[in-house]
Amino acid sequence: MERFVEWVMRAGWGVFSLTWRAAGFVIFATQAILEPVVRYALSGLAAAGMLMTLLFGVVLREPRFPTLFMFCASLACFALLAGYYALMRCFGDLGDERRHR
Repeated sequence: MERFVEWVMRAGWGVFSLTWRAAGFVIFATQAILEPVVRYALSGLAAAGMLMTLLFGVVLREPRFPTLFMFCASLACFALLAGYYALMRCFGDLGDERRHR
């Protein structure tokens, strides 16, 4: 009876592992396809926000321009891009256990 329970546990773990790897592959493939779009959008927004902050907030000293908000929004775009790459790295390393030893 104990051998049967052990066999069921191993089979269950194998099915779970296979399912997790398949789902991870699909998620990574989707992220890899969308990566250029996300990179250009977030990098462009961040760069435009930084340039606007420098121009209107620092050089022209426009009093009604939300300098701090624009600066923080640009930093948030950079942070979102870094998070996107971290997720890609997480899901991209599913099949290579040799690097984790």
